[in-house]
Amino acid sequence: MVEMNKLVWKIGGEAGYGIMSTGLMFAKACLRGNLHIFDYIEYPSLIRGGHNNYTVRVEEKEVNCQIQLVNILAALNKETIDLHLQQLTKKGVVIYDNDDFPIDITKLRNDVSYLHIPLLKIVRDLKAERVMRNNILLGASFAVVSYDFAIIESIIKDSFKGKGEEIINQNIALAKAGYDYVITNYKEVVKHFPNKLKKIGENKDHIILTGNEACSLGALAAGCKFVSIYPMTPISAILSFMEIY
Repeated sequence: MVEMNKLVWKIGGEAGYGIMSTGLMFAKACLRGNLHIFDYIEYPSLIRGGHNNYTVRVEEKEVNCQIQLVNILAALNKETIDLHLQQLTKKGVVIYDNDDFPIDITKLRNDVSYLHIPLLKIVRDLKAERVMRNNILLGASFAVVSYDFAIIESIIKDSFKGKGEEIINQNIALAKAGYDYVITNYKEVVKHFPNKLKKIGENKDHIILTGNEACSLGALAAGCKFVSIYPMTPISAILSFMEIY
């Protein structure tokens, strides 16, 4: 039984691996399909290292919270699998690079699928940087749910606008490589994966707001003229937002 437009996707890895940018692109791609999203971000106060993860819940109807279950886990390191494997639903999917961090799947859950994608090889073949592995996972994740790649491509173009045609094309190529790798090598997984995403209706003007941004907009709308806050993550984002507006 297929559950259309109902999905929880999570990506995890170290700080500096592009977790936040990839999560945001995943959410925006779903939003561009007129779907509703609710994001949840976890990160330590570290510039590099530590465990970061970004979760996107997708539904056709408006959602206002996260749930503990995950359908797709995109892992940029072994720690992500160690920490979040038990959140996966039955028939869930783990996407990872077994060449980068080998795992013995015989010792792990046998009710989920483990999709090895040679991320390091792909970035080398496309003459990209290691940090750009995240875009391969982005494309691979959307392939599992049979989402229209044209939407993903449009989001990448918007996200890297201003960085030059070469950077844009390289990131699109990486996402397409991940997308095609799944379609080519994991046909049965894609066929039987119970959650699918598909654009609905005509384009709508949706935006993504963080809690801090929503709080700031509410304060401004109510006439707030002065803000005094100790500048510490994550509340410091309110100061940054208020300074701009």
